Amino acid sequence: MFPKWLRKVIEGGEGGLTTHGRVIKTRDGETLWHDSWEDIPINYQVAVPCKICNEGWMEDIEDETRPILTPLQHENAELGPLKKETLARWATLRVMMAQYLDPAERPKAIRPERYHRFYEARELPPKAQIWMARRNGEGAWPIDGSRKELFIGETRPPYPNAYISAFAVGHVAFVYWGHEVEDGAIVNLGEGMKPYLLPIWPDINLASWPPPGLLGRRGLDTVVNNLIRMS
Repeated sequence: MFPKWLRKVIEGGEGGLTTHGRVIKTRDGETLWHDSWEDIPINYQVAVPCKICNEGWMEDIEDETRPILTPLQHENAELGPLKKETLARWATLRVMMAQYLDPAERPKAIRPERYHRFYEARELPPKAQIWMARRNGEGAWPIDGSRKELFIGETRPPYPNAYISAFAVGHVAFVYWGHEVEDGAIVNLGEGMKPYLLPIWPDINLASWPPPGLLGRRGLDTVVNNLIRMS
């Protein structure tokens, strides 16, 4: 579900019990509080990819993303078209794998042909919109997430045709909106959400990281609920 290299980036270790810690800071760098505990590092798995894929093209995506995503945990950065597209591709892989956390018999909002196109050409779902956000460290740590599958449009299909997936790795969060409706909604963020979400796809214009707003303890749930209302 999440690559092992994140263990070093966020947790500082790779196996067995390690000391986990987090520091809650303001945007100005003021420390509000910190705590630590022992647990196994990031270790969420899904038994879906074959060995050839997992150690082949999927590993290539990890190698491309690691030098971009790693410094975003603690540093400011400029994100241009190539970096945004690389991050969007990495987020797509995570969202696609997350569907397999559900029971096998449950219908999937992301259809099989989207997986095929992603495998064959690294093509993102055509209706996808992706944003990034900065967490202040509150809430579930180091991984947090919120997923919703929806029915949108005038007729109700036999399977969910829209999805919202928000997940965080350390201080960096991704918010993913997609659907399978030909003339379905394009989300235009309201003024209240714009300070918190930095668009990375399909908007690949140069942008500064992090965005002005920080997500707090209930930040991901709030973003997902707002996007549901917009849909």
